[in-house]
Amino acid sequence: MGTTPEADPDSYRAASPRFRLPLGKPHLVVHGDADERVPVDHSRDYVAAARSAGDRVDYLELPDVGHFELIDPSHPSWIEARSWLQDNVCPK
Repeated sequence: MGTTPEADPDSYRAASPRFRLPLGKPHLVVHGDADERVPVDHSRDYVAAARSAGDRVDYLELPDVGHFELIDPSHPSWIEARSWLQDNVCPK
């Protein structure tokens, strides 16, 4: 972001999904429990906050999955994410 949270807290707050709640749309949060870049508690806390704000949010925590596998559409985790999207965003 070109700056630190201490130097520009408003920009960091505006970019944070947690501070944009409620979204008013169903959403899915996917996190691998082997993620060494982003602690899994970040996603768990977000899900709790989203639900408290009234959003419908589903949470999928994948065992033995790290940070980068989740952004690789060829990784098996995408099968579950794609299925959720088809059922919740693009239903027939």
